[in-house]
Amino acid sequence: MKKLISALAALLCFGIMTAAHADGIAVEKFTHQNVKGIGDQSCYKGDDWLEKDITELPDVVMGIRINRPVIRVYLTADTAKAVTVKAEQYNKFGKLLKTDTGSVNVGTSATAFEFNRVRNVDSVKIYADDEYIGGINDTVKYENGMALTAAPSDYQIYQRGADDKATIKIAGSLENVAKTDSVVIGDKNVTVNFDSTQKTATVIVAEYRGDALSRVITKDKAENENSVTVTSDTSFENPKVMVWDSLEGMKPVILSDTVGASVTVKAVKIGTNEETVETVQAGDSFEAGLSLPVGLYNISVECSKGSKEFKNVGVGDIWVAAGQSNMTDMGAITDGWNADKDDPINDNMHIIFAEDTTWRKMTHPAGEGRFFKSNLCTSPVTSFARIISETENVPVGIVQSSVGGTNIYQWAAGVKPGDVSDGYLLNALKACFDNMPGTDVKGILWYQGCNDAMTESYAYSYDKLEETLFSQMREFFGEETPIITTQINDAKQDSTGSLGYYDAWSYVKDIQRRNPELFDNVYVVGTGALDLGDTIHNSAKSNPKVGGAWANVALNQIYGHEDVQYLHPT
Repeated sequence: MKKLISALAALLCFGIMTAAHADGIAVEKFTHQNVKGIGDQSCYKGDDWLEKDITELPDVVMGIRINRPVIRVYLTADTAKAVTVKAEQYNKFGKLLKTDTGSVNVGTSATAFEFNRVRNVDSVKIYADDEYIGGINDTVKYENGMALTAAPSDYQIYQRGADDKATIKIAGSLENVAKTDSVVIGDKNVTVNFDSTQKTATVIVAEYRGDALSRVITKDKAENENSVTVTSDTSFENPKVMVWDSLEGMKPVILSDTVGASVTVKAVKIGTNEETVETVQAGDSFEAGLSLPVGLYNISVECSKGSKEFKNVGVGDIWVAAGQSNMTDMGAITDGWNADKDDPINDNMHIIFAEDTTWRKMTHPAGEGRFFKSNLCTSPVTSFARIISETENVPVGIVQSSVGGTNIYQWAAGVKPGDVSDGYLLNALKACFDNMPGTDVKGILWYQGCNDAMTESYAYSYDKLEETLFSQMREFFGEETPIITTQINDAKQDSTGSLGYYDAWSYVKDIQRRNPELFDNVYVVGTGALDLGDTIHNSAKSNPKVGGAWANVALNQIYGHEDVQYLHPT
C-alpha cells in the first residue's frame, strides 16, 4: 500500500517532487556528479566531472570502463535526528532497478545521501523512515496524450520463438480520459459506482495541496456493495481517485462506463504492404499485443491526441557478444582492406551497447573504439551477424558488452570479492535487458582469456573461472543457452616475455580447446591460423574469418544446417 500511495505522489508535476513528512524531513535539492573510476579511458569530458544541481536526470554515457555517476539528495529536518533513507531507481517503464538504503543524521543544515546511478534509470523516489518525501523525474509523463509502460524502441530486436514470431507489447495510459458517472466527486465526498462483475476493490482518494501530497483516504468495497463513498470532515481541495482490485494483486480497475477512448497499434512490415492492426479501449490503462512474424517493422501507436512511432523494430534473433579487445573492435585496417566492401553491413544487422543501452543500426566500428580510438578498427561480430541474417533471412541483434583488457573476474561476480570491478561487466551486460520484454536470446559469443593468461593465478584455474561465469550467464539468460567460445591466438611476445608466461598462455589455450568436453552446450573455434594485426590482436582481414567460424558453429549446431561444416581446434 505504501508503494501504491507513493505512486500517487508523482501525478502532478515534472522534475523534483516533494511531499510533507511527519517529522519535517524534506528534500532540499538533488545533485549529479560523474566520479572517475577504474581505467584510463573515459566517456566524460570538460565539466562533466563537476557536481551539478539538477531538476531532471541528465543524459549520461555510463561508460565502458568503471566511470561512476552518483546522485546525491540533500535533506533537512526541523530538528536533528537519525533517519533511514531509501532511494529507489526506476526505468522509463516503472521497473524498479535498484534500491539503496542508509542511515543519515539529518538536521537544519542540508545533509547529503549519496547513491550510485544505475544504467537506464529514468526516475528516483526518496523515502525517510519508509515515508515518501520526494523524487526526481517522479511523474507520469504524457507525450502526445500517452504515457507508455511497455513499448519497443527504434531498431530493437525481439527474440523470435519456436513459431518464428514474437509478441510486441504496447501498454500505458492516456491523459485526461473522459469520465462519466462511475466516479462522482463532491465537496466532502467521493463516490465510486461499480457494475455487478466487480466483487471487491479498494478506493483510494489522494488529496494534494499545491504540489504536495497532503493526505490519503482509502475504503474497501465488499462483494455485495454496488458503490463506495469516501467522506471527509473537510472539503477536498484537489483529490485524485484510484480504484484497485484487491484480489488481483492490486491491479487498477477499469470501470465499465469510464472507458472513453481507444488506442490503435499498427505494424507495417518494411518492404511490403503487410499490416497488423489492433484497436483496444482505454480507461485508466490500456494494453495491446501484436504477434508478428520474422521481419522488420515500423510500428505506430495512435490515440485521439496524437501518435508515437517506432522505426525498424525487428523480430529475429538476439546474440550476446562478451569478452575483451578481440571481441570488441581491435582489428586494425591495413593493406587496402576496406570495411564497407570487405565486411559489409545490411539493414538486418542491429546492435546495442552496454554503455548507453540504446538500440541502433550496426556500423563500423562495432565496439568501444568509437569512443577513444582515432582510426577505424573492426570487430568479428559484424561478419557473424551478416552471415546469420543472410542465411536465416532474419534480423539479428548483437548485444555488444565487450571491454578490452578485462580479466574474467570483472565478468564473474564473486571471483574477487571486495574489488570495485568484481562482476561489474556482467551487471552492465544485464542492464541492456532492463527495457526489453525478457531475457531470451539465441546464444552467447564469448572471446576472452588474454589477460588471464598473463596472470598465473588465473591462468591455471581458467576452467573453474569459466565454469563460474557460464553458470552466472545461464542463470540470467536460461540454463540451455548455447555458448560459442573462442580459443585465443598466439601472441608475438618480445624477448623478455613481457606479454605473459608462455606456459600459462598455452595452458589457457588448452582449456579453451577442451571447452566442449568440460561444459554442456558450449562450443569453441580456433584462431591460431589467423594473422595478427599487432602483438596480440587479430587483423581486420582476420576478423571476418573469426565471425564466420562462429556462424558455422551456430548454423550447424543451433540452427540445424547439417551441411555447414565447422572445425574444432583439436
